[in-house]
Amino acid sequence: MELEQIFAINKAIGIGKRIADTFPLVGDMKVAGFSSGEIVNILGLTDTYQVNFPLACSAVKFALRGYDGSFRKGRRTPYKGLLTDEERALANERVAQATGKKVSRHLADYKKRHPEKMSEFGKKGHQARGYLNWTPTRIAFVRERAEDPEYAIGNNRRDILRITEEFNRRFRTNAGDLAIRKAVYRYRERE
Repeated sequence: MELEQIFAINKAIGIGKRIADTFPLVGDMKVAGFSSGEIVNILGLTDTYQVNFPLACSAVKFALRGYDGSFRKGRRTPYKGLLTDEERALANERVAQATGKKVSRHLADYKKRHPEKMSEFGKKGHQARGYLNWTPTRIAFVRERAEDPEYAIGNNRRDILRITEEFNRRFRTNAGDLAIRKAVYRYRERE
């Protein structure tokens, strides 16, 4: 785990405790069917605690479930959440019914890695969220560029920006260089 992740989790744990103490109505909002993101927006928690949206959502989740002290033992004191496990499960069911977004994290990760097994509707949603569908043609395109010495910069690096520009031109996408960078290093034959 990277240092930034450790700081973010630690900060979310601390802010979660403060939310639980300051805003006990967060538990009632969750039981009423509000998602963590909606709670963050309604209460303006990003501005209140000067954090970004994902961290505020994590803090709300900690406020709801509590913290058992297992992360970096001894650094933070454990605290009870605003909801019991049963109340949280019931609240999550209500949110899922309201939004239609009950997908297990495992299934979502599987679909990211294997887009060819998604339905056509699933592929469109996948693209709408900004993910690339890695078809065999796209993989071959990236692999060729990654192995071509013309795209090498120095010993073990590749010209990612150039590969990204060609990829976007060829497949008429708007892929970011981070997605292409990951693909280049994933699909490149190790030297």
